[in-house]
Amino acid sequence: MTTSIKLFVLVPAFMLAFLEASHTNAQKASSDDTYNLIVSDQPLGTVLDQLARTAGVTFSYNPDQIGINRKVSLRISGKTLREIMRELFDEDTFDFRQRGNQVVIFRKGDTDSESKSTINSTHSKELQEIKPDTVYLVKERVVTDTITLIETQIKTDTVFVAEKQPENKIGSKDIFRNNPPMYARLKPEFSVDVGLKVSPLFSYRSYTADEDYGELLKAYRKADSGYAFSGAAGIVIGVNYERLCFISGVEMVQLAHRFNYNFITTTGGYYLKDTLDAYYTVSNNDTAWFYLVDSSYLSEDIKQFRYNTLVRYRYLDFPLMIQYNLPVARNLIHFNAGIIAGVSVGKSGYYLSSDNQTVADTKTLNNRPLLFSAKVGAGVSLPISSKLVLNAGIHYRHALQSVYKDFTIKIYPAALGADFSLIMRL
Repeated sequence: MTTSIKLFVLVPAFMLAFLEASHTNAQKASSDDTYNLIVSDQPLGTVLDQLARTAGVTFSYNPDQIGINRKVSLRISGKTLREIMRELFDEDTFDFRQRGNQVVIFRKGDTDSESKSTINSTHSKELQEIKPDTVYLVKERVVTDTITLIETQIKTDTVFVAEKQPENKIGSKDIFRNNPPMYARLKPEFSVDVGLKVSPLFSYRSYTADEDYGELLKAYRKADSGYAFSGAAGIVIGVNYERLCFISGVEMVQLAHRFNYNFITTTGGYYLKDTLDAYYTVSNNDTAWFYLVDSSYLSEDIKQFRYNTLVRYRYLDFPLMIQYNLPVARNLIHFNAGIIAGVSVGKSGYYLSSDNQTVADTKTLNNRPLLFSAKVGAGVSLPISSKLVLNAGIHYRHALQSVYKDFTIKIYPAALGADFSLIMRL
């Protein structure tokens, strides 16, 4: 029983102590407290939020009335909440009241606000009905930064790329894979080819003469300046049977060499006599005349002649060649030899006369109308298509006869050249 009485006394006492502590912690902010506030060019709403955190209060206001976007700059030190509020708001226009930790800001002249500014007595009265109070809600705005969005438009096109694996590199077999190999043309049957041919040439001359004309032969060789550029072009006709080919056609050929010769002629070289005095003597009825004379030598008249020109021989050639074809991979290597019959169609230039003293025009000499030459060559044949073949090679030709008839010096044209021909199989 005693224990029950003790519990009955202690429990109410403990509850009274707890309520007193709660009341102490919930006291309102004192109006005598001072605060420091430093802001620069900040909106009014931001300044009120900072002051609320500093003073531990909550502000209630109408944002449209107080202008929360108005810029404020303050530097306050050691002032009360009321003094700070007077700095922020015009005293003639706005007023505020504080209930506990809540501060209500309102415009003066608002009767509703004036009626609500009356502070209730500390002695509470029991109300028969609930009367709601006017609560000003703070309108919060979310301010976001403006970010410029750059829109990039990408336009694409469809491109088809033919890709080939590295291990399958393109070679000569792939390039000419649609062309039959050259050895497939070597059949035991006759076939005819026709084509066009061009041949750049480096021509020169060789000379021979009898022993009696040794000095003149030396003069001719000295006057020859060596190789000169020449050329040939024409039509080629070939008849094939297995590995053999018989070639003929017609070509226009020009063989040239440079004639470079200088010589000197002299005239004069005699004495001129002058009579200075004359006298005579008589002996036995004979008269003898004596003359005193003087003489002077006249020098020679020297003339130098220089010739530096091209000597050209032009022929219409009719070759007759035989060719042997050797298959190598897809191509052919060929060797040929034969005779060329050249019909003379013209000449120009100068030659050294047999007396080794004068130079004359070659038109005064009698050309051999038909000049035979020997020719050998080699080359390669490459397939371009099923009908076309490209031939390339080199050759050497040398005349078997002298260019001129009945002339002291025998002149034999020769040339080293290249052959390029495009052949079509009929």
